[in-house]
Amino acid sequence: MKSIYYLAHEENLRRFDDLFNELDFLATEISIEKVPSLTAFVMKEKPIVQQDYLILDVSENDWTPAHVLSAVQQLRRFSSTQLIFLGKPDEETVELFGTLAGIHHVNNLIMQKPGTDAVTELRACLTEQPQFPRKLQAIQQQLVQTAARTVSPLLIPDGLVIHVAVAGTMPRCGVTMQSFAIYHYLKSLGWRPAIWDECGRVLPQLKIFEQEFVVEKDDAVEIHGIPFCQGESSPYNAYVQDWGMLTQENAVHFGAADLNVLVASTKPWELPAVADALKQVVSHPCRELITLASFSTQPDLDRLGKYFGAKNGLVPYYPDPWQPPELENYTKLLLPELKSLCGQPRLEAVAEQEVE
Repeated sequence: MKSIYYLAHEENLRRFDDLFNELDFLATEISIEKVPSLTAFVMKEKPIVQQDYLILDVSENDWTPAHVLSAVQQLRRFSSTQLIFLGKPDEETVELFGTLAGIHHVNNLIMQKPGTDAVTELRACLTEQPQFPRKLQAIQQQLVQTAARTVSPLLIPDGLVIHVAVAGTMPRCGVTMQSFAIYHYLKSLGWRPAIWDECGRVLPQLKIFEQEFVVEKDDAVEIHGIPFCQGESSPYNAYVQDWGMLTQENAVHFGAADLNVLVASTKPWELPAVADALKQVVSHPCRELITLASFSTQPDLDRLGKYFGAKNGLVPYYPDPWQPPELENYTKLLLPELKSLCGQPRLEAVAEQEVE
């Protein structure tokens, strides 16, 4: 019979009981709430050297990555126990897993993305079944994240806070999905964004259907690591405001944002709704309006884009809100305006100066 130490939050301690019983493993389950210092734990917990596996669930970032790495380094000095980590796909965990894989040669790293079957993944680790090389994947994700930070085209001034308002021409045209996409894009550029549920319908539903991934914090509610807020607070410097459908009641607030994104559809019978929304925009002028064609094709946009305002573009099909979409079109449409908000010259302005 093999033995396991499993460290997780109290509510998750029984999560893998059936798997441990199935594999005939003796599991010692320890609440993370009782382990304020992981380094002290691995040094003082004598039976740890007798364990075949040590499973650590670091999904809630109870310890800093540096603290976890220090504990791993200490443990490696006197124990050959195999390490298994579970985490969520946020920046700190990507950085941690990349270092665990690249420096400490930890192979069993389970990133709990939406749709991940953690039981199946853990069974593969405990039975040493051949799987997609998690070690290589963790290193690649860390490299991608580091590269994105290094080549960010924006210089965000200290103290700058922006509001990006997103609204739709009609119900169910993809406003909330585009709010998620813009959140991911802002984050890729170095902002510290949050989604602001202005319409009041998104967050309550998510808290019900994604309840196992909900973390209540003082300044926001995090779901799958994405913060949702109901007001400004110091950790964030960019707010993606989800207004739902653009109406006469919310048009003035929509127009007051730093950047305005209108989500529209291109079917002929949907164009009257586009016209109605643009009337609201004319009544409450925006600083800069960008129209995103949702659930559309390029031929549709080529044919009907003249009704969509001066700056418009097609957005890709985006099925998973918790993961970043393809960002090329967002760069083309949003980056010039974001540069302007940051006080950087637009490329077209620079080109005009050079011509003069």
